[in-house]
Amino acid sequence: MTSPLVTADWLRDNLADVIVFDAGYHLPTVNRDPVAEFEAAHIPGATHFDINAIADQSNPLPHMVPSADEFAVAMRALGVSSDSHVVFYDDSAIKPATRGWWMMRLFGHDRVSVLDGGLAAWRGIDGPLEAGGASPRAPGNFV
Repeated sequence: MTSPLVTADWLRDNLADVIVFDAGYHLPTVNRDPVAEFEAAHIPGATHFDINAIADQSNPLPHMVPSADEFAVAMRALGVSSDSHVVFYDDSAIKPATRGWWMMRLFGHDRVSVLDGGLAAWRGIDGPLEAGGASPRAPGNFV
């Protein structure tokens, strides 16, 4: 079974073998923009996991869980396959990386972890950062 938590050292050593998602999200009352923060500095190869977009868009309530089909379409578009090891991280007081982890588990994906300590832990080991948007990734086969 995949460990639910991975260390920054582990991620550095395995970065080429995982799909990394920055699950940055902040409450509306906090004056922070998670997309701008992602574009300013993120773990190399990471993609922003947009909690607003990966949700049930037909529900008037925010952040409701999408259907299994909607989630699978989103994951395939983000390059996730059924055998991918996915690692979520964040830099937020509300810890949205755990939401990403939970959604993957909810839809049957066991190879998912959260970076213990988030972006701060990555910075703590002087892990490299890159700026700009996410690099394109080939579609996955997530089901």
